[in-house]
Amino acid sequence: MEKGIWLKLWNFRPILYAVLTRVMFFIHGFMSVWLLAHCFNNDMFWATILGIVLLFFEMVYTLLARKGQEYKYFWPSCFFYMSTMIPIIWIVELDLLDKRISNQNQTTTVQSQGSNPGCFGNVDSSTLAKQICELGLIIGIIIGRWLLPRGEITRDQLSALLLGYVGTAADILELFEVLEEEVVQKQEQVTLAVLGVYTWSLLQFCLVTTATTGKNNQIRITNNKVTPDDVINRKISLHKYGKQEDLKERYIQRLQMKRRQTEMNVLRGKGYKGEKKEKKINPITTARGEVKEISRREMLLHGDIFGILTGIFMQDGPFLILRLLLIIKYEVYSEMHIFFTCKNAIALSLLVYRLCILTCSGEDEEDIEHQEQESRLQNVQQAVLSENFQKAGAIQLAG
Repeated sequence: MEKGIWLKLWNFRPILYAVLTRVMFFIHGFMSVWLLAHCFNNDMFWATILGIVLLFFEMVYTLLARKGQEYKYFWPSCFFYMSTMIPIIWIVELDLLDKRISNQNQTTTVQSQGSNPGCFGNVDSSTLAKQICELGLIIGIIIGRWLLPRGEITRDQLSALLLGYVGTAADILELFEVLEEEVVQKQEQVTLAVLGVYTWSLLQFCLVTTATTGKNNQIRITNNKVTPDDVINRKISLHKYGKQEDLKERYIQRLQMKRRQTEMNVLRGKGYKGEKKEKKINPITTARGEVKEISRREMLLHGDIFGILTGIFMQDGPFLILRLLLIIKYEVYSEMHIFFTCKNAIALSLLVYRLCILTCSGEDEEDIEHQEQESRLQNVQQAVLSENFQKAGAIQLAG
């Protein structure tokens, strides 16, 4: 009895985690909206709560229709959560930009940012942006992804995904350190560019792109790998050639029938070619074509490609362009900025290199092994054909 109760509670666990994650998102989002409206004394900012309202309806649909199971490639609860938090970050960062522009020196800037009318306790615009919104958003996404039911992704994929989230989050948060540089503190274009790249890079958390191909996926690809020997055996079985001896005998019979047909054609006339017959497909040629087609489909459906494209176009690519622009146009030469520029450049190069390996035709270990199998298959084919021709010659002499 007790075992059955515990089993039911264990089966109820995915629903509990799904509710817990969304409640955490809702609490953090509501607190951020309330602080924004209270600190800036503007009730219009309550409109940003629309995202977590939609999050509530998404939670109801997920619990009732999907039994708490998440989607495999998209994370809608994170999208609705970010649709509330990102506008708050934009509002607060633009307010800090206005204060930096309106003040003449760093001292008055710090004094003006020290407090906002109507703020709660020691929470000012800088604290609201840096700690509550920006840092809280990243930590909430990582913890939320950890607590959510895995759905259709494996534990290996989830652990790789979380490790990728941690590294990506550190790079994203460091992006705001650019605004601390004196050269670009009062540049509105730089602030808008940083916020735009920040928003674009955050959207990658909504895409569940695993950092590596999962174990189940690897097993699936390995089991679906068709070698030339397997295809030939399958073609032979389809042609009802169960054994090699049957294949030899049928081949000799076809040679005898072809010889008789040739003699009949000679008797009927030189121009008579007999009835048209359907062209028979060579199993060897078909096998090679199927092997190439299967390899191409496996390459296109490889799990790493989606993660690589996400890293190129939503992470390292935009970050590298922004950092190079700051170096060339605004002469930002700080040590950390140059370090992260090199880091993004190296990461982007490695991603492009790996993408070329997965998509371009090259002779890696699998290709070499595949060619060796084809060579062995051709050798066997030639040996069988030579033996059959010898038998056919003996039969012709005997006739």
